[in-house]
Amino acid sequence: MKKILINTMVVVTLISVFNTSTVAAPIGNSNMGREYLVNSDPLEHWSIGIFGGVGNRGVTLDSGGDATLDITRGMVYVGYDILSWVTPYVTLGVTDSEISNLSSSDDSSSSGAYGAGVHLNLLSQEIMDPTLMIDLLRINADIYYNGSETDTASKTIKWGELSTSLTIGLVNDVRANKSMFPVSIGLYAGPIYSYYITSEFDAKETVGLLAGLDIFFTKRTSFDINAQLFDETSVSGSLNIRF
Repeated sequence: MKKILINTMVVVTLISVFNTSTVAAPIGNSNMGREYLVNSDPLEHWSIGIFGGVGNRGVTLDSGGDATLDITRGMVYVGYDILSWVTPYVTLGVTDSEISNLSSSDDSSSSGAYGAGVHLNLLSQEIMDPTLMIDLLRINADIYYNGSETDTASKTIKWGELSTSLTIGLVNDVRANKSMFPVSIGLYAGPIYSYYITSEFDAKETVGLLAGLDIFFTKRTSFDINAQLFDETSVSGSLNIRF
């Protein structure tokens, strides 16, 4: 009888405990995101950056005559690696542009600009000769479309630029030199093909040379400056972060 009474008291106590509101769980929370049903995705596939440039391109007007397209642009971009070597990206920004012989004043027109492209990392080859200052040989390619518009004295011209490039780069790793702030410095050059998509004008020259300098502050942060050489010269730079 006494044993039955004790068992009954234990059962009643457990029922009372489970029906009592508590303010905390008896087990501690996990501090590891992967152990949760819903957690933030890793960002290593993403890249962001800003870029801008200034330059001129000679154009032939469909109405007759030659002119110069002056362009100054500032853009931001977001990219995502669908493969380790393939990075599609989109851009958004502002372009100031002017077409000589068509503008009503010396002031350029400002308009929104947008774009999309694909960056391809094709080859990274280590150079094993210890007597050379070059550590890596790299080949990269880009396909990029940029759209904008330019106000003239009589109308607004909408235009797009489609460009493709293939560059060969030589990279020197300077991590061993503690007095150097960048971890790597690279020089690259190669052909670029660029033409305008519009019914108002055509580029005088569509094939040119792209040459530039890459400075890698860390493995994931870099600065790039380059020049595009056609009949005229354009210079641009970018600051890039890869997560």
